[in-house]
Amino acid sequence: MWRFLKKPPLIGLDITFNEIRLLQLKKSGAHWHIEHCVCQPLFSESSMSAQLAEIILQRKMMSYPVAIAVSDHQVLKKKISFPSQLKEADIAADIHQNHYQYLPECEREEMFVDFSILRIAHDTQDILLVATQKQPLQSYIDTVKQAGLKLSIIDVDVYALARAKAQHADLLKSEPRFLLCYGLAMRDAVV
Repeated sequence: MWRFLKKPPLIGLDITFNEIRLLQLKKSGAHWHIEHCVCQPLFSESSMSAQLAEIILQRKMMSYPVAIAVSDHQVLKKKISFPSQLKEADIAADIHQNHYQYLPECEREEMFVDFSILRIAHDTQDILLVATQKQPLQSYIDTVKQAGLKLSIIDVDVYALARAKAQHADLLKSEPRFLLCYGLAMRDAVV
C-alpha cells in the first residue's frame, strides 16, 4: 500500500493528578513494538498543556492523533433498544434530544453523551448509551488541544482494553495473556 495512504500512528495519552503518560505502538510485520513510552511527573496543573506540548515536541510526535480514555467509574451506562429499521442518524437525533429520559440521573446540559450499536437483530437493535460529566472531560480535551494535539478518540478505558483483546485474539492464542488496567480508583482485568 502507498505510504501516503497509511494512517498516522496513534498516541495513547493518560494524564493523572501527578503524571503524564504517553504510549505509541508501531506494527512491524505481525508484531507490535513500543515506539515511544513516556511517564513523566506532572509539575503543576497550571502548566499541564505546556508540559505535554514539550514532551510531544521533544519526541517529534506533533502530527500524530491522540486517544484518551475516561474511567469506567466516571461513566453512566445503559443498554437500550430501537427498531432495527431506524438509521444511525435517527438514533443519534433521538438520543441527543431524549438521553435524559434513558438516563434520568443525567442532567441535560451537564453531560457528554454517546452511543454504540451493539447488535442488530431481526426487529431490534441494541444500543449502548454512555454519558459522562462534561466539566472534567472538557478540561482534558482543552489540555490536549492547548498542547497543539489533535484529539482523535475518546473511549471508556475498560471497553478499549476489551476491544484491543478481541481485535488481537489471534496473537493471544499462542500463550496465556492478561491485561490489567490498574489505576488510582480501579482495578479492572480483561482475560
